[in-house]
Amino acid sequence: MSRGKDRKTSWISAVLSFLLLVTTLLPMGAGVAQAAGGGISFTGISDKTTATSPHISYTPKITIQGTYNGIAGEDLRYRVATLNGTEPNDTSSIKPYIDSVMRTFTFRDIELTPGVNQIKFEIKSGDSTTYLPVIYVQYNNTPLFSNLKLNSVMFETDPTIVEVTTSSKRQLTLALSGKAMNADNVVVTNQTTGQNFSDSTSNSGSFSIEVDAQIGLNKLDIRAFSKNREVGLINRSVLVLPKSNSQGGADQFYNVTINAGTETPIIKVPPAKNELIQAGAAGTDFPISGELLVKLQNGVSVLNGALQDTTPPDAPKVDRVYNTTTDITGFAEAQSTVKVSKGTTEVTATADAAGAFKVAFAKQSEDVELQVTATDAAGNVSKVTYVKVEKDRSAPDKPIVNPISEKTTSVTGTAEPGSTITVKNGTTQLATVKTDANSKFSVTIGSQPIDAEITVTATDETGNESAATIVKVTDSGDANGNDTTPPDAPVVNALDDKAATVTGTTEDGAEVFVAKNGSVVRSAVASGTAFTVDTGGFSAGDVLTVYARDKKGNQGPATTVKVTSSDKTKPTVPTVNPIMNTDTKVTGTAEAGSLVIVKKGATELGSANATTGGTYSVPIPRQKFGDVLSITATNRVGNVSDVVTKKVDSDKQQGMSLTLDDLATNQPVDVTATNVVATEVTNVPLSSEYKLYKVTGKIPAAGLNTGKTYEMKLKYSTVIKSTDPSIPDLISEAVVGNHAYQFIYKSSSDPRFGKVFDISTTTAQPEIRTDGSKNVVSALPVKVKVEAFNMPTTTPTIGDFEVYYNNTKRAASTDYFITAGNNEINIEFVKFPANETNVKVVYTKGTPTDTSDDKDISFKLSPEVVPSLLFYYTTSNVEKVIDSTLEIPDPRPSNFAIDGNVFRGKMYNYKLNSGNMVVTLNNSKTALPYSVGPTSGGAVQFTIDKSQFTSGSAWNLNQGNNTLVFELKDEPNVKFTYNIFYNTEKTPKIQNVKMKVVQGKDNDVELEKKSTDKAFQTSAYFLRQFTFDVENVQQDAVVTIRKDGNVIAKYKMTDDSGDWDFLDNDSDYRKARDAAIKGNTSDLGTIFDDSTFSRGRDTSNTFKFNAEMGSRDYGEELIGELDGDMGLSADDLESRLKLFPLTLSKGTSTNYEIEVTQGSIVTRQTVSINQETQAWTVVSPKKLANAQYITVNSNSVPLRIFAEKATKVLIGKTEAVAYNTKDPDFEYDEDTGKLVPESYYVFETNVALKPGLNTIKYTVQFGANSYKDEVKIYNTNSAVGGAESREVLGKKLAFSLFDKSFELKFPKGTILLAPSDNRTGSGINAPATDIFTDVPLYFGMADRTNGRVNLDDDELREDMEDLLSLSSDFNYASPLYFVDAGNSVPGAGDGDEERAPGGRDPYFEGTVNNAEMEPFIKRWKNNLVPSKVGTVTIKYDGSIVNAANNILTVFYNNGDEWINLGGVVNTSKKTVTVPFEGFGYYMVMKTRETFSDVITHPFARDAIETLYAKGIMADAPGSGFGTELKITRGEFATMIVKALDLPINDGPYTDSRQNHPAEPTFTDVRPSDDDWNYQYKYIETAARAGIIRGKDPRAFYPDDSLTREEAAIIVARAMNLKLSTPEAAAIALGKMYTDGQLTGHYATPAVLAVSKAKIMNGEANDPSAKKPTFRFVPRGDLTRAEMAMITIRIMVQLKKLPKQ
Repeated sequence: MSRGKDRKTSWISAVLSFLLLVTTLLPMGAGVAQAAGGGISFTGISDKTTATSPHISYTPKITIQGTYNGIAGEDLRYRVATLNGTEPNDTSSIKPYIDSVMRTFTFRDIELTPGVNQIKFEIKSGDSTTYLPVIYVQYNNTPLFSNLKLNSVMFETDPTIVEVTTSSKRQLTLALSGKAMNADNVVVTNQTTGQNFSDSTSNSGSFSIEVDAQIGLNKLDIRAFSKNREVGLINRSVLVLPKSNSQGGADQFYNVTINAGTETPIIKVPPAKNELIQAGAAGTDFPISGELLVKLQNGVSVLNGALQDTTPPDAPKVDRVYNTTTDITGFAEAQSTVKVSKGTTEVTATADAAGAFKVAFAKQSEDVELQVTATDAAGNVSKVTYVKVEKDRSAPDKPIVNPISEKTTSVTGTAEPGSTITVKNGTTQLATVKTDANSKFSVTIGSQPIDAEITVTATDETGNESAATIVKVTDSGDANGNDTTPPDAPVVNALDDKAATVTGTTEDGAEVFVAKNGSVVRSAVASGTAFTVDTGGFSAGDVLTVYARDKKGNQGPATTVKVTSSDKTKPTVPTVNPIMNTDTKVTGTAEAGSLVIVKKGATELGSANATTGGTYSVPIPRQKFGDVLSITATNRVGNVSDVVTKKVDSDKQQGMSLTLDDLATNQPVDVTATNVVATEVTNVPLSSEYKLYKVTGKIPAAGLNTGKTYEMKLKYSTVIKSTDPSIPDLISEAVVGNHAYQFIYKSSSDPRFGKVFDISTTTAQPEIRTDGSKNVVSALPVKVKVEAFNMPTTTPTIGDFEVYYNNTKRAASTDYFITAGNNEINIEFVKFPANETNVKVVYTKGTPTDTSDDKDISFKLSPEVVPSLLFYYTTSNVEKVIDSTLEIPDPRPSNFAIDGNVFRGKMYNYKLNSGNMVVTLNNSKTALPYSVGPTSGGAVQFTIDKSQFTSGSAWNLNQGNNTLVFELKDEPNVKFTYNIFYNTEKTPKIQNVKMKVVQGKDNDVELEKKSTDKAFQTSAYFLRQFTFDVENVQQDAVVTIRKDGNVIAKYKMTDDSGDWDFLDNDSDYRKARDAAIKGNTSDLGTIFDDSTFSRGRDTSNTFKFNAEMGSRDYGEELIGELDGDMGLSADDLESRLKLFPLTLSKGTSTNYEIEVTQGSIVTRQTVSINQETQAWTVVSPKKLANAQYITVNSNSVPLRIFAEKATKVLIGKTEAVAYNTKDPDFEYDEDTGKLVPESYYVFETNVALKPGLNTIKYTVQFGANSYKDEVKIYNTNSAVGGAESREVLGKKLAFSLFDKSFELKFPKGTILLAPSDNRTGSGINAPATDIFTDVPLYFGMADRTNGRVNLDDDELREDMEDLLSLSSDFNYASPLYFVDAGNSVPGAGDGDEERAPGGRDPYFEGTVNNAEMEPFIKRWKNNLVPSKVGTVTIKYDGSIVNAANNILTVFYNNGDEWINLGGVVNTSKKTVTVPFEGFGYYMVMKTRETFSDVITHPFARDAIETLYAKGIMADAPGSGFGTELKITRGEFATMIVKALDLPINDGPYTDSRQNHPAEPTFTDVRPSDDDWNYQYKYIETAARAGIIRGKDPRAFYPDDSLTREEAAIIVARAMNLKLSTPEAAAIALGKMYTDGQLTGHYATPAVLAVSKAKIMNGEANDPSAKKPTFRFVPRGDLTRAEMAMITIRIMVQLKKLPKQ
């Protein structure tokens, strides 16, 4: 049953793996085609393919997959045929890869021919053939471009923008890469520079070309070639931008043209100069146009055109508004329109020059909200100021009341205008009146008695009443007419600093006093009520106190008056200079000494006093463009000028501007273009950081002077918007950095040079660039045509031209020849240097002594061609070309017949004459004569007589090689060397050189190379096989094989039949062998000999030489000896490896030389092999062969990257760690054919994964160089076998995994500890070594038979199967889960091998984080343990019915054994919860069978089966369960501890085996006495918990039976039941049980408690009675069946079991 389920799980896993594989191999959306007849069906290819509707393949090989049914998959075969029936290849022996479980087949690498292929499937069984469906596949081998990148930038837009870091404007290199499927070659032409670049494609179509380019516009023409097919991307514009952090630094102005009568492109990059030829009417403006690419720096936008005022005014500042207010007042931006609105009601007014406004608005009710905004002249609206109408709750000031006497009939004084004055005497109101507009009041009252207190209050219109003014009624005089009433306060007229008197009115005849600063200045007696006090005058600002004293000496209250200035003249209005948005001060002129104040609305920005000269400078914060400021001047006496307003402006408003600078003047701008307009181009899909503009304008021709050089500068304004309202926008000017083009302005009538052309050949005559860049010439002698306008070019004036090489004048008719043409001259350079040369042509106008009127033109020429020689002879008029060697095998010259008895030659790219070439043979001092013939086809012909090589009737040649040299004496000095091989002996040959390597799991991959390749390429570390044949050899021939110059094998032929002796005593061979095997001559010597040619032995009857080395030979034997046994360092290991015959030098070339010597004849063949080693590689997780990406089933993976000699590896932003950078520990991986280190330079860190595809980017650093790479990992995120998850305990304490099927929770504060051995003295956990925080946990869904999650080990698997084998009594009820936290021995510090925190796969064995890690089964004793007990909740099989909950349990395997943990079942959630016992395996199980005495038991079957399933009870020895056996004290204690899930508390011990407890509670309970039904650790735990006690001092008697009353005592203690007194309990028991009196005195409370809790019941005395009575039988022994019932009731009450 378990095996069936396991197969099912494996089948599901296999299906998922297969589906995932399919999705990586097939295009999205591929369907599944069912073949007719049902034999096979195809995956990813339609079943409806026909010859006219085929499946399309763009590669020459295709992999076909599918499923088969009802047939034998291994009998499947296929044939490929063209439509005409031709079958190019015999495929009859090719078998498919078969997965018999999934019933899938795979045919890999089916070869296709161009065109439509029929792939015919059939079943071959003996002589019988069954035909299956046919698939039509068209192999489209037309070149196809894809994934084109330039410096990693995809070709997605035109123009394509590439940013580079360079200091050169002109010379830089771009990397163009991509794929050109079905192409052999890719050619790129940079039309801008005129250069061509090419690369051949790899097998996968990939290519990489370095393209020379320049900053700015580069027009690329990209073409792919495949025999007769071509595909091209024509005129792809590429803009190369220099990286720049400044605005404008990366901008490009390109495609620039100026129309000066004709359209002139301005394309030459500075410092090269363009020519602008005025061909139209003089004085006409020249239109200019171009395209401008702007790269926007962060936050910058282009200001295209005049700057617009977009700055809204500040929100208005509004005075408080009351329910009595009729004018809304406040401050806003000066001259702005202020609008007050409520709903649809709107009223506006204009703020004055100072910003003050008053808007008439109807009274509003309390709490009405008004909205107030300000709008400036540009229409910008401020933010809204919200004003809530308040009720006027401010009381008026208390009235000022004049004195009152008993004769007074009117009360007078002042109060708030319009307020109501109320006069009272006590509570009696005397009168009321309203104050007038001047605040005065007078109210008539009746006379009041002396000393009466009159109260006067003022009440405003909203009812706010002022504080009362209390006036005491005075006595106006006694009976004798004495006056005691003081005068009222005098009324004082206004006075200024020119007044000499103080005047006013007072009581008739009173004396008026004028005081200043408390001192009386003067006084005078009023004439009537008017007074005049002559004071002599006061200064403006003085404060005077004026009071009156009547004739009776009564002194009244005082009046205070301030002296004003007589100067009422306002200062003149200040003048204000323009204020820019960048200014931090306001300047201008104002009245000398006045205080100039600058405001914005109500806010004062700054102030300063004007100088004596009348100038001022007021510091202010920078303001925004468009803000309106108010400026006033206040003189020393306080007179304020009228307000002047000024709008903040900007000096950067011009938008685009184009200027020209005459480089001969000191002025930065000489000509300014007009009508400059920049129109944004929006139909180009650029990223948001770029803007493209079409720029047009006109250059005033009148400002240009002929012969002058002008430099263009294009500028534009930018703005950075401020996000802070208090900070203005930043407006700046940017200068376009690329390019400031230069042009020379010329008139069409002036002498001038024009274009230059290369006319060295008659076929193509390309233009030569004169911008300072290099021009490559491909033919010699170099000939150029130079346009020469308005220069006489007839033969008599040719002398007006001079030629210079690198500023050195050359001789006409010797170094060059000039011929005339129509407005042109032709120059032929007969002696031209082989290197790059700057040529200058000067027009002197016939006045050599005067250079002022000279005209010149310069250009750089670089001959990338040298003279070439075609050496040949003819026989019967048939040409025989001598390539490099001429073989002469016949000793008689007469038998070597050649026409005319002359050897012939054709000299190209050199002007050969009779004196400028020397011909020598074998370094003879005597030159051989030659005869020069005519020039034909661009070559000079010459001949050498055959007699120069003979002496009489014999050849004048040495046996073997003879050297014939042709040396050219003029520049460029070239030598041509030919070999005349004179050999009358037999020449040995080397044939069929073949090499094979191991590539992945393929052991027979033959190395191949293209004819254009110089070396073979491979990533293998060794050659699996190296073979070659020799021919044309005779006895005594010697074959020598060298590797990198060292002899690795040498053979001598002993007879012509092919017998060879191995020359093992050859000194060179011994030297090479001894160097390789040094230090271990025995083992390494055997490896060396076994891997050299013919195993270093004599051979017979063969002309084939063969050397072989297998994966095991290389990996286990050679690497094992050098790395493992000898322990060489990394460098020594590499140095030693390369000395062995078939090993390849890592990352460089290995050169083999095969030499065959026959007498004096030596034949050699060299084989070069380049080993391509990636500088870094992902070690784990591994990617399957041909897989698109790595596939895992985990939320994270340990990513391990091997990067030898790297200084740092960053995975994302996390630095990975390499713990071993000194000791190589390579192992050969047969799956990949590579050396893989275990820890050496392996950088590792854990990487979190999201479901689906994850792209993990990483950076590898080698010193100062950094390289970026990425790895793609697909997380299937499926809760199936093999699923993994990694979490960190510490960051989290609760973990829910695998679709919530496994949950682990720990209490707060849980940490991990090194395991204690529970011995005495081990109770301390040292923080530095034994406490672990933030520990990575590993979770996995494992195979239930062998515990595998991901890794496997054949040797380990058998032990794991033994460990995980189950009792036959239990069956699986859930998947098997594994959880791990790593291990550590107490006291182990960092670097110790026994300290390895961090969970990992149970099969993992190796080094991680510099710790040696063992598999789980070997280190389980040292597993970390949590400091607090957690819980585990596991989902069980949902098909199990609820009624079976009692037989479900959780088993835990700690690495040593299975432990039954029981568990609390939740049937609604289908889960079981148990305490977390430790790290290891967990699984829900179900009992599969029961016992004979349990099945028939009358009442305890369910209870016993439940407790057995939960591991609380064990079956008794012998047959049956033992239901009626008496329960022992030991078993009962054990059951109670298990049922209550009590943590074990049994240590410490004095020994490591835990056999001898240090302080046991009982002397008669020891671990050595453990029996089937009890154990020491449970009894000790119960004793320490106070649940059990001994029967005697220190004695428990575990084997004694247990009475019912003893059981009751233990149960009551365990459950903490509430107990009564023994006496009360005895009375209650007597009423409950007929034998209650038999209960022991101390047991009665417990028996009563368990009875009331219905945990233990009594027995009916007569079960048949209508009302039976019960007995408890307290002294009766308890059976195991009864104890099972009691335990179930306990667990139900504690909710550890559902109600039964």
